[in-house]
Amino acid sequence: MRPEFSRKRSIFAAFFAFLPTACLAGAGLLAQGQGQAHPGEYSQTDVTAGAEVYRANCTGCHAATGDGVGTVDLRRGRFRNASSDEDLMRVISNGIPGTAMQSFKLSPNELTAIVAFIRAGFDVNARAVKVGDATRGRSLFEGKGGCTRCHRVNGRGPRSAPDLSDIGSAPGVNHRPHDVHDAHQSARARRHQGRPGRHGTAAE
Repeated sequence: MRPEFSRKRSIFAAFFAFLPTACLAGAGLLAQGQGQAHPGEYSQTDVTAGAEVYRANCTGCHAATGDGVGTVDLRRGRFRNASSDEDLMRVISNGIPGTAMQSFKLSPNELTAIVAFIRAGFDVNARAVKVGDATRGRSLFEGKGGCTRCHRVNGRGPRSAPDLSDIGSAPGVNHRPHDVHDAHQSARARRHQGRPGRHGTAAE
């Protein structure tokens, strides 16, 4: 993977971990559908492989439904000791001292797969959005990214661009990292799709 592309994926993951009410860090937000993953998403192959890794290593304690351990519910994204994807991988690899959570010697590919499956809500037909560091996402959103110059979030900010307060629950959220990567192209595409009489639109 090219270093620049990898860096952008990391930024997208952090950015979308921050956005309020998206609840990515706690709910494993999904977007239904098939196809190649956008930056910031796990691939369908990762999700499918993760189902097998989970069944082989985790069902004994967490059950097939992910809610076999106390208040933890992996399918719904309810964790005690993790929020980001890196946290999950660390807990799986190292275990949690003083608890029944043992360490697992999984390969990097297996770790990626099992986290993808968890983020997909245990649905092998869903896309799974990567979840990064919410604190870093906030710093990008409010700082270097310059997002607050135009966007409004939870009642704060201007109204010159779409309100992002509920962006995580909006239809088509699986394309949001792509929108951030090339916002101008995405805006042009939306304007094109909305013009009356255009081939392939509802107004045709």
